[in-house]
Amino acid sequence: MSPLTNPELLDTIRNSPPYIVSIEVTYRCPMGCLYCHNPSNLLRARSYEGVRSITCNMLIPRTYDRRYSRELDTYDWLKIIHKISQLKPYNFIISGGEPLLRKDLYIIVKEASNLNLKPILLTSGSIYSREFAQKLKEAGLNRIRINVSSHGMFNIVNPDRLKRTIYERVKAIEIYKEAGFYVQVGILYIKPYIDMIEDIVEKCLNAGADLVEIHHMARYGHGFYNYHFLKPTYSDVEKLEPLRESLVTRYGKKIFLQLIETLLPVISPIQTYGGLIGLVIAPDGSIFPSEEAPAMGDVAILGNALVDDIREVWISNTLLNRLRCLEWLCEPCRSCAIKTECRGGSRFIAYMHTGNLFSPDPTCPLVANQQELQEKESDQATWRLWIRDDGHGLKAGGYVSKVP
Repeated sequence: MSPLTNPELLDTIRNSPPYIVSIEVTYRCPMGCLYCHNPSNLLRARSYEGVRSITCNMLIPRTYDRRYSRELDTYDWLKIIHKISQLKPYNFIISGGEPLLRKDLYIIVKEASNLNLKPILLTSGSIYSREFAQKLKEAGLNRIRINVSSHGMFNIVNPDRLKRTIYERVKAIEIYKEAGFYVQVGILYIKPYIDMIEDIVEKCLNAGADLVEIHHMARYGHGFYNYHFLKPTYSDVEKLEPLRESLVTRYGKKIFLQLIETLLPVISPIQTYGGLIGLVIAPDGSIFPSEEAPAMGDVAILGNALVDDIREVWISNTLLNRLRCLEWLCEPCRSCAIKTECRGGSRFIAYMHTGNLFSPDPTCPLVANQQELQEKESDQATWRLWIRDDGHGLKAGGYVSKVP
């Protein structure tokens, strides 16, 4: 029996506090990033001219637009925060959109702090001042994460403007550090930033950043449609190991490269952690199983935090419990040797391509090669699945032929 279908382990997950509960207090944001994870039909399409979706027959998520224009008021969020405190998550995140656009953010932060949730604020760093920083500190906020690679299309295609806006984010780091915050910085490893990363890291750490995290672009929301414009090339991927060695040698534990192996071309797909890690609550109170899920719309909604018992949703929700196990996997995933590693791949990508939340992730090389494999087998060729261990766990290399 797979450990992820073990009833005892699933009971342990359900009866343990979530690792993360994230509240997205608004979808409003001044940036308009091409990779924004917010639902892609929230605003007019943010796509680079000439870039089209992966297939002209792309299915549109079933969503209801009223949700995107509605934000819960202060009182409603305070009620939800009280419910979350009873769940006792290990991490509590306040994000958006740009959460600093809400005038009541300080009240929300203060309530979470009073309930010992120890909130972490995620921001683009585009809105900052010493006054903002001081008020957030007085409200009880101690940790902040600034995504210095938050930029709209007009900045991304103009290197000079891009550098200027990055330097503005560095000023935000300085101000938050002066106020006494622990500041974590996020940088995306995507085309516009690749040749600037070492310079960005140096400026962020010189400004006082406590940790700089370099990570891949998530393929959901606007990032799904603009992926082929922003993704690193093969030559860019080859720069990763020298970059890692250089940064770690110079800065040690202040550098964290997250999931850089997911950029490589021939490996298993990005894992789905829906139901295992935590919950995401959208601006209208809708509860989702993961950060990617709001971009899928109502097909992935677990309930509403304003009217439903969040703890009961975490323990008993049917969709959440189905995502936690692997019984829903179909071929070739069901027979795959590394199914407990990738858990069927991205549910968002699978849904966008097939309209089925539980279909195999078509970006997985094993799924893509299934038809070719079947054709080869029909010619009486003998095949096996090549699995390699590169020190970071099992990776799927692809199908290779044995000598008959």
